[in-house]
Amino acid sequence: MAQDHGSVVPTGARAIAWRWAHHPLAGVTFTSREQAVPWKRAKILRSDLPVYEVLESSSHFLPGDRAEARAKTQMSGSPCFLWTGRLDANKDPLLVLAAFARVAERLPDARLWCCYGDAPLLAQVRACVAASPVLTERVVLLGTRPHAELELRFRATDFFVQASHREGSGYSIIEALACGATPLVTDIPAARAIVAGAGSLTPVDDVSAFADALIEWGQRDVALLRVAARARFDDALSFEVVGRQLRAAYDALATAPRAQQP
Repeated sequence: MAQDHGSVVPTGARAIAWRWAHHPLAGVTFTSREQAVPWKRAKILRSDLPVYEVLESSSHFLPGDRAEARAKTQMSGSPCFLWTGRLDANKDPLLVLAAFARVAERLPDARLWCCYGDAPLLAQVRACVAASPVLTERVVLLGTRPHAELELRFRATDFFVQASHREGSGYSIIEALACGATPLVTDIPAARAIVAGAGSLTPVDDVSAFADALIEWGQRDVALLRVAARARFDDALSFEVVGRQLRAAYDALATAPRAQQP
């Protein structure tokens, strides 16, 4: 059995090699079955290959006292939004900034905190923030932070925001939910499987829809949302759940007929 980790469907000679290498597989796992469609359409995976929904991983992060976490991180905002991830075209931080700038009147005390590693769009992000008095006052670019520190930041925030165009999974979304932060993210297969009804799913590359989600969810009862976020994690995203998903897949594979090498 093979597990997808967000690979891009190959083309040309690589597609031929991958098709040959994947033919003997008895099964494959994706975060969402929908992610297997382009692989089967390209005939990299056999049309009859069983596809199982299995999370890539989970998180050991735990919820904690928000006030204590805010005191330790110096984060603020009502509501408080957190971004973690690369500053690149796929994550689309410029869309998040554009949406956040639009909500200033409706959410006058909102703040956005940004942690990031690789940052090919950092110059554009800084320029975008500097060009807007609203963003200059309300957006904090924290840069790279130790992973262990993110648990405190997820506890301190109310909402996690991400505008990815594609993802194999969604580690940051899982970590946010583990700490009780509500994800406001784009409607892509992996995020849809992880978030379900515990957050917002908006169309990719839609600034207006993202801004509307920030406003609508930002006006909800945060205390209730925190309970719902952790409940989603416990019900569908914990290591115990991943173990059950894998066990079910391997039990099915134990009796499945094997394909013959071409």
